[in-house]
Amino acid sequence: MNMNERGIDLLPGYMLILWAFVLPWSIAAMQIVMGFVVISSIIVALSDQRSPLKYHLYYLFPLLYLLSGLVSVMRTADKVYSFGSMFHTDWVILLVPFLASMIIPDQQKKTAIRVLLISATISGIYGIIQFFDGMEYFRNEPLRMLGNYYRAVGGYGSFFAFGGNQLFAFSFAIVCLIGVKKWNRERIILLIASIIIFLSIIASQTRSAWLGMMFIILLGTYLANKKYFILAVSGLLIGSVVLFFSLPDIQSRFTSIFDFSQNAARLNIWKTSLAIFKENPVFGIGYGNFDTFFEIFKVPGYYDAKGHAHNDFLNIAVHNGVIGLFTWLGMWGAWFYYAIRAFRQAERTEFEKTVLLSGILAIAGILVGALFQCYYTDLENNIFWWFMAMFGLQIFTRDNRIKT
Repeated sequence: MNMNERGIDLLPGYMLILWAFVLPWSIAAMQIVMGFVVISSIIVALSDQRSPLKYHLYYLFPLLYLLSGLVSVMRTADKVYSFGSMFHTDWVILLVPFLASMIIPDQQKKTAIRVLLISATISGIYGIIQFFDGMEYFRNEPLRMLGNYYRAVGGYGSFFAFGGNQLFAFSFAIVCLIGVKKWNRERIILLIASIIIFLSIIASQTRSAWLGMMFIILLGTYLANKKYFILAVSGLLIGSVVLFFSLPDIQSRFTSIFDFSQNAARLNIWKTSLAIFKENPVFGIGYGNFDTFFEIFKVPGYYDAKGHAHNDFLNIAVHNGVIGLFTWLGMWGAWFYYAIRAFRQAERTEFEKTVLLSGILAIAGILVGALFQCYYTDLENNIFWWFMAMFGLQIFTRDNRIKT
C-alpha cells in the first residue's frame, strides 16, 4: 500500500515534527516525544506487515560499544548502580535502529527541519534575553553571573546543554543558508535564524561550543564554496571585533581559552582523570564511580567541578577503558565513513545532501567541543546528537550500494 493512501502512515512523520519542536527546549519533552516517534513507527511497520528494523553493518559498532560498557559494569562493586548510570544515557542507542528504519516522506522531514530551526531561533531569543536579564522564567530561577552578564541556559537549566544543542541546530541553519543561491525571502529568514542561534551560543558563554561553532562555520563554508569560506572568515573577524568592543566580558571569556592560569580547574580535572585511567586502562572504573575514584587519585589544586572528566574522550576512557574508547570512536568513525560516502555520491538529491552535510558538520563540531566538555554523557545533548545522526542513518542504512 502506498504511504499516501493511509493517514496512519504519516503518523511517525508528525511525531518527528513534534520532536523537532521540543528538542531545543526540554529534556523531559524530548524523551517523551522520542518514545512516541519510535512507537508510532513500530505500529506503522507492523500494520504494513514489514519489520520495524532494517539490519546494517553499522549497528555492529554501537553494539560493541554497549558490550564494552556492560563489561565495565560487571567489574564494579555495585553492579546495579553502575548499570543504572550507564543506562541513564546509553538507552538512547537501543532506539537508534528503529529511528533509522522509519519510512518518512521527505516533505515531512523538511517540515521537521523548518520547525526545528523556528524552535531553536525562539529558544535563541530567550537565551539572549537571559544573557542580559539573568532569569530562567520557566523555573523562576536566577542565572549564574559571569562577569557583568549571565550564562544563558534556554529551557534546559544548563548552559552546557543549551550551548551544545544550539550548536546542533546551527549546523542545519548554516547548511540550509549556504544551499540557497539567491537573495530571496528564504535566504533572509535563514540568515536571521543563523545569526540569532549564533548569538545564543555566544550567550551561553560555553567556550567549547564556541570552538565547535567556529569549526562548523569554517568547514561548512570551505566544503560548500571557497568564496563563502572567505566571507565566513571575514565575518567572524568583524563579528569578533564588534562583540569584543561592545561586550568586553565576551572578549575576556574568549581569550581565557588560551590562558592556562585561568584554566587551572580544567587542567586539574584532566590530570586526575588521566591518573584514574592509568590505574584502570583496559576496562575502566565502570559508570557511576567517578566521584569515588576522584577522591583517591585527586591531584592537588583548585577544582570548580568534579562530576566527570570535562572531556568526552577522556571521560569514556576513564569509565569504559581503552576498549570502550576505541568502540566509541569506531561508532562515530563508521558513521562518518558511511555518511561522507553517501554525501559524495552524485545521485543524491539536494535534500539528502543537506541533511547529510548538516549531520557531518554537527557531529564534527560537537566532537571538537567534546575535547573540553562532556556532551555525549549529558542526556539533553546525547538525544539531540543522535537526532542529527538519524538523518544520515536513514539514508545510508537503506542504500544497498553502501550496505557494507
